[in-house]
Amino acid sequence: FDNSATTAVNPMVLRTYTDVATKIMGNPSSLHGLGTTATRLLEASRRQIAELLGVDSREIFFTSGGTEGDNWILKGVAFEKRPYGNHIIVSNVEHPAVKNTAEWLKTQGFEVDFAPVDGDGFVIVSELEKLIRDETILVSIMAVNNEVGTIQPIDEISDLLADKPTISFHVDAVQIVGKKIFNPYDLGIDSFSASAHKFYGPKGVGFLYAASTDFDSYLHGGDQEQKKRAGTENLPAIVGMVAALKDDLENQAQNFEKVQQLKDTFLKEMAETDYYLNQGKDQLPYVLNIGFPG
Repeated sequence: FDNSATTAVNPMVLRTYTDVATKIMGNPSSLHGLGTTATRLLEASRRQIAELLGVDSREIFFTSGGTEGDNWILKGVAFEKRPYGNHIIVSNVEHPAVKNTAEWLKTQGFEVDFAPVDGDGFVIVSELEKLIRDETILVSIMAVNNEVGTIQPIDEISDLLADKPTISFHVDAVQIVGKKIFNPYDLGIDSFSASAHKFYGPKGVGFLYAASTDFDSYLHGGDQEQKKRAGTENLPAIVGMVAALKDDLENQAQNFEKVQQLKDTFLKEMAETDYYLNQGKDQLPYVLNIGFPG
């Protein structure tokens, strides 16, 4: 009932994690043999994620999860693109990782507008368009809402921004990766964040897709992650995340059908109950939100 908040670790993933944690003890940044072995595994993991998503491995950065990825892009892009403007747009139903970061950016001199949604939670693209101005440098919209499951019109928003090269388009993809086909090239987005524990991987690890490195560093220190995120990579968790994502994508269709059946069965059993749905038609079956009169 709470898989949108987190998932149990896949036993196969846990075995993979333990295997790496006990056998690959080197730091990927070290120059000796143990470090080189770890580096090779780290970069092989990066390539695997890229291949699973159909992107370039240089566009994948490892993080501690969705919250870090969202913070990294919103803050990094905002400060990097400040010479072009100081205006940011996010939807008013974003996860706190985006919404609260946007609020913090207001304290740093940025202007933020919140794009409205309709009664079913869909971003109203025409209203978002009205908010765009010459100073706009970043738009961040989640792919799927974590409370009502609404699949946002990412492709429409991408089309809207296609002729505006100074605006970066970020997507919080935490609730869609592993559940539904999500290709950033097809959608025309600049970046998205994902979190392993949403698709049966370990907690505390995730990844960021970024089409370019035109954003500021988030953590300063060493040269890890193309000098964009300092700190020793969590190799066992990263390898476990890759195993989880691979398994989820291989079983994506049957998982989707199973959850759809579970939802349909649940609603069938509720037929004699006085309830109402808090969601529209275009939403993932993984999230079911209902209310009761009174």
